[in-house]
Amino acid sequence: MSSEKKEKITILYHLKFIKINSSKSLMSSEKKEKIIMEREEILP
Repeated sequence: MSSEKKEKITILYHLKFIKINSSKSLMSSEKKEKIIMEREEILP
């Protein structure tokens, strides 16, 4: 019983972690695109 509970908690934790990581990577990629666009605007 306790081991099953632990497994569930572990899975939930991993899902949360993956969600946080994916959102972070999305943010960073968006920022990169923004920076690239800004640089292109600066260049003639």
